[in-house]
Amino acid sequence: MTKTNKKTVRALERGIAVLDIINKIGPTSLKSIYEESTLPRPTLLRILHTLEQTGLIRSCLLYTSDAADEGLGVDLGGRRII
Repeated sequence: MTKTNKKTVRALERGIAVLDIINKIGPTSLKSIYEESTLPRPTLLRILHTLEQTGLIRSCLLYTSDAADEGLGVDLGGRRII
């Protein structure tokens, strides 16, 4: 993305940055996205909620270690963004 002198929409830039993180690291936890981003936690949660409500991402709660056994590297009982 090239920088210009024109104003941009900061919220959209942040949302795209979160999507880029998810795309880069794949299915992951909220904690991992938070650690990778520079966003405050409440902002990140609002962005993730918006992305989920619009169908761009989905999340699930893990109740078994099946995902970890399959090498997805997800913590038992953690929230996974996919």
